[in-house]
Amino acid sequence: RQWEAAKQIKRIGAPAIAPLVELAQDDTIDEDIRWFAARTLGEFDHPQAIAALAKLLNSEEEDLNQMAAAALAQIGTSAIHPLSYLLQSEPTRLLAVQALAQIRQRGIISPLLRVVNDKNPQVRQAAIEALGSFQDPRILPVLRQGLRDPVADIRQESVAAIGLRLQRTARSAAHKSDESHQVGRQVIACLYDIDLRVCARAALALGRWGTPEALENLAIALEKPDTPELLKVQLIRALGRISAPKAVAAIAGTLLSPETTVRQAAIRTLAMVDPPLQQQATALLSQHLIHQLTAADKQAIALALAQLKGDGAFEGIMICLADLDESVQLHAIAALKHLDATGSYEVLQRLNQSASTDPQLKSSVQKALSEW
Repeated sequence: RQWEAAKQIKRIGAPAIAPLVELAQDDTIDEDIRWFAARTLGEFDHPQAIAALAKLLNSEEEDLNQMAAAALAQIGTSAIHPLSYLLQSEPTRLLAVQALAQIRQRGIISPLLRVVNDKNPQVRQAAIEALGSFQDPRILPVLRQGLRDPVADIRQESVAAIGLRLQRTARSAAHKSDESHQVGRQVIACLYDIDLRVCARAALALGRWGTPEALENLAIALEKPDTPELLKVQLIRALGRISAPKAVAAIAGTLLSPETTVRQAAIRTLAMVDPPLQQQATALLSQHLIHQLTAADKQAIALALAQLKGDGAFEGIMICLADLDESVQLHAIAALKHLDATGSYEVLQRLNQSASTDPQLKSSVQKALSEW
């Protein structure tokens, strides 16, 4: 009934504001009613509603505080000024920043810039996360400063925001500027942060940057024996974003890694390279089949070759078809169907009819034909 009532009250319009304000501010009634009243006030872009919600940010009830902040964010531009005023008070600063961060209008830039050095790390993080989505010359210095923040969450937000900027500059001549390279070098340093999440974000940022310098440093980090397994996976994915033969070669260098997740990430990433690199990836994966591999790796390679469709993919999949492991054979059959169902079927028929076909291969071929 409360949810339905809230919908009906919205239709009444301005006359409903005063009764809603009275309910929201009455600390003698049930908190749920006050919560619904605050939520409904967020439907009204009106000074009286905004003032009441701003006052509620000082409430001792956490749920009510948060709903008031969310309601102000919903109102949007009209709420920016009162929320900016609330930044001056430490008890309401965090909620005010969080509400401003949800508005995502350029009017929030100046007030949020005033709190990027706040002693509360939650305030700094919320401000930097919101500012990172805007293009404004005042923001990049703040993000670069955030890379040195003692709190890992803030370094992580700063790296993520800078990564988006590097991606944009990479598409223009701006990536050759001194400032871009200085920022890029700061992100490279973050590959060796003490917090693994920051390292992973730095890898993604460098993948988005995509310059030769980014590629080189991602490859170096990937080759280091002490690089954590989870970070290697992120480095592989980042290299996969860079359309360059050296990136493909760096990824292929991990195909013999002792870590299963790393090998699987490498195979999946090679399967998704850009068309100009598909032949290189096909050759590397096919050549890799000469090694003693696990069944899971052979399965993944068979499907990757089918996805790449490069010259030599059929031959590589046939190696998997001849494998003694039934699960590998089944994956190879699925790969052949994906690669070229009609053409593969005709080749399999010829192999089945040929007297010179190896008996083990012929057995696998016959199984494939029966599964078609």
